[in-house]
Amino acid sequence: CMHGDSECLGNAAQLCTQKHFPVNVNLDSFSNHRLNARHVWTLFLQCVGHFKHTSDSQIPDNTASCLQKLGVPDDTIDRIRECALGPEGRTMLQQSVQRTLDVCGHHSTEMHHGCKSCSMFVDGKAVCVVDG
Repeated sequence: CMHGDSECLGNAAQLCTQKHFPVNVNLDSFSNHRLNARHVWTLFLQCVGHFKHTSDSQIPDNTASCLQKLGVPDDTIDRIRECALGPEGRTMLQQSVQRTLDVCGHHSTEMHHGCKSCSMFVDGKAVCVVDG
């Protein structure tokens, strides 16, 4: 990871949160965000990623507190932490990196759709591209 081990752990925590976030977490409290149950976990990204510069980032140290703010049960927070710290998180991170390399290439100067840091796709549509 470009910014060291904490970035890798934070990336794994985000992937694990996406996989393990409970779709039944008090959805009424998220009605103003107009997210369906499958996408409520993205509010976690807003919480952990609330900083103006990467040097201000508290990722991954703020993972548990952000999940708690969203009403995620403690046993699920534990599962997400175990995932991020264990082989499941490493495997998911490796798959994510491989997908990026497959789509974007390795240090290519040619611009590809969705190959900037950070790009987010929801249901196949680009919803957020930062760095350009």
